Amino acid sequence: MGKPYKFNSKQYDYDNDDEDYLLDEDITYAKNSTQVHNSKDTEASLALEKLEKIKREAIKGSLAHKDFLETQIKIFNDFNSEWDEFLLDTEYAKEFYRNLNNYFVNKGDKNE
Repeated sequence: MGKPYKFNSKQYDYDNDDEDYLLDEDITYAKNSTQVHNSKDTEASLALEKLEKIKREAIKGSLAHKDFLETQIKIFNDFNSEWDEFLLDTEYAKEFYRNLNNYFVNKGDKNE
């Protein structure tokens, strides 16, 4: 598992060690299906997209693990410092990944 992150005394592990990564079309679907309500949601959307893209680069081997971790930490810290909330705790992030999960479940049903 990747380096844990602490924010307001909570500890989180961002899943970065599995071999699954999102394609651009998956990220686009998640962004388009998740409603943006304010500027924090806009920032969360951009940060989640960056996280998923650097994860893909790391899994494919085009980004060194150390660079991946440093970039990931920077993305989290930039968001946390601006909004005083951990990125993955935002309602936007929860809805983003819930929509993405439903997308994959429905996509799997159609492939069977």
